[in-house]
Parts: sequence; structure tokens; C-alpha cells
Amino acid sequence: MAQMIGIGSSSYAKLEEGKIKVTLERLEQIAKALDMDIVYLLGLNDSSDSSNYSDKIVIESLVSKINGFKKKVVEYEKKLAELRAVQSCVINPCPALTLFKMHYWE
Repeated sequence: MAQMIGIGSSSYAKLEEGKIKVTLERLEQIAKALDMDIVYLLGLNDSSDSSNYSDKIVIESLVSKINGFKKKVVEYEKKLAELRAVQSCVINPCPALTLFKMHYWE
């Protein structure tokens, strides 16, 4: 299992023993390795117990929000890369910018 989720066996043993905290990302990796839903992995799949059902809804909502945040991070990383490219052209003018400046500012 440790190899399937990309960690050493001693780290995985610590996870099992509760010596280190499990992150949501790690839970997702474990669920994927076991080919099961993260909600099932957490034991929140029994809808007959109302408290478990409420927990399931909360966790599904949180997972959804986290996935939304992950998408936003990817979008922001793309925008940041674009801004860095523009910054690079300003510091070390690229040919297109040089032609643009020559045409409009000189």
C-alpha cells in the first residue's frame, strides 16, 4: 500500500498507528489505491445512522470545495505564468514587444 500511494513503509506504518496525521490528499490517494470512494473509506456510508449521514454530507461538501480550490489554484498558476512571461519581455524585451513599442511609441 505504501508504494501505491508513494510513501515509504515506515511512513505508512506511522499513518496506520495514528502517529502522523492523514491529509485529505493522502486519503484521496489511499481511496484511489483501494478503488473506493473516500466517504466509504471514512466509514460514513451507512445512511441509516443520521449522524454518519450528516458527516457524509459535510465531507462531500468539503471535498467538493477543496476540488474547486484546486481548480482555482491551477487557473492562478496559469495566470501567474502569463504574467511572468510579460515581465520577462519587459525586463528583456522580446521581438514582438520591441516592434510594438517602435510602432506605437516612437
